[in-house]
Amino acid sequence: MENIQIIFKDDDADRLLSLAEIAKRLGTNKTFASALVQSGALPCVKFGRTRRVSRITFQKFIQEHQGHDLYEVVKECKKEKG
Repeated sequence: MENIQIIFKDDDADRLLSLAEIAKRLGTNKTFASALVQSGALPCVKFGRTRRVSRITFQKFIQEHQGHDLYEVVKECKKEKG
């Protein structure tokens, strides 16, 4: 797999993405984005009932799971959590 370098503007690198934004970027729905977070597959920042994913974390997640079925990733993470 080729090494992909991610370049961000200084003010955008640490931006937090909502689950709706994650869903839009993945071309899926918010329910699936929530499943990624709840299963532990996609690390997030929690405050109250709100969940956010840093842009850098999301980009790394996409790189690490390139070519993988994300539904299977969620299932595997759920199994591991027990």
